Parts: sequence; structure tokens; C-alpha cells
Amino acid sequence: MTEVRQINGAELEELLSSGKRVLADFFMDNCGPCKMMKVILQDFAITEENLEIVTMELSRNPEIATKYEISTVPYLILFEQGEVKERMLGIQQKTTLQEIINR
Repeated sequence: MTEVRQINGAELEELLSSGKRVLADFFMDNCGPCKMMKVILQDFAITEENLEIVTMELSRNPEIATKYEISTVPYLILFEQGEVKERMLGIQQKTTLQEIINR
């Protein structure tokens, strides 16, 4: 089981430099679909072990939004070895997340 945790830009960069597989969910506090995505991620995390799942509030981390060209939320990025492997815009269902992670 993986714990979903909220991080900041510096923590994301540190995590990416570790080479771990990371699924990052970028959100805004006032976004309804983002709140729904958070619930889906928490459910998804129960079945995942070799994946770091993190969330980041973009208004508090604008440099990350610029760096990864994120203009809409919810926005998920799967990183492998510190590189972007997959980008997902909007609410993603648990089955879709599993398919993407298992590619």
C-alpha cells in the first residue's frame, strides 16, 4: 500500500532525482474535479507498492506549473527515472491508472 502525500516543488524535484516511479497529481484547492481525483488516487494507492503517489497544489508551486507546462487541473504526470513518461488531463479512473502504470 502506498500513501498519497502532498508535497511542494522542492520535494518533487528531490523525489524525481531519486529515480523512483512517481505519479504526481497537480490540483487547485477550489477545483471540484480535483477533489474527486484525490479520492480515486487514495483508492488506487491501496493496490500500489512500487510507486510514489504525490499531490501538489499549483497555486503554491507556480514554478512547477511553468516547468511542466500545466495549465489545467486535475493534471497527472507519471515520471520514471526522473523523466515524464505519461501525461493525463482530467479525472482518470482507477482502471485507466492501472493500465498506464503497467505499460
